[in-house]
Amino acid sequence: MSDTEGPRTATLHDWANVATDHPVDHISRQLVVGERTMVGRMVVEEGFDFEPHVHHNEQISIVVEGLLVFRVADVGSDEFREVLVSAGQVMELPPYVPHGVRALEHSVVFDLFSPPSEKTGLDQD
Repeated sequence: MSDTEGPRTATLHDWANVATDHPVDHISRQLVVGERTMVGRMVVEEGFDFEPHVHHNEQISIVVEGLLVFRVADVGSDEFREVLVSAGQVMELPPYVPHGVRALEHSVVFDLFSPPSEKTGLDQD
C-alpha cells in the first residue's frame, strides 16, 4: 500500500492505560507501536546500568526527568565517549551505533525507535 492508499485512523493513547512491562531490573517500560515509529516511556531507577548494545533502529532518547550517562561507541575505541543527558535534553543514536546507559538518579525517558520492532536492546534473547 502506498502512503496515499486506503483509509487510515488516528489513535489516541493514554499512558495511564498502556500496559507496563519490566524487561530488566530497575526499569518500567510502556510501548506504543505505530506503523513506522515506536515510542517507549521508560521509568528508570537510580543505579540502572545497561551494557552497550546495538540495534538496527534509529533511536532518539528524550529525557524529561532525571540524569543519565550514555556510553557511546565501543569501549576502548577512539570514538568512545560518555555523555551526560539531563531533563530537557535529547540523545540521538543512529542505527548500529553501540550504546549503553546508566541512571545517576530516578529518570523518565521517552525513546523513539524507527523502524519499530518487537524487541529493543532491553529485551533479553
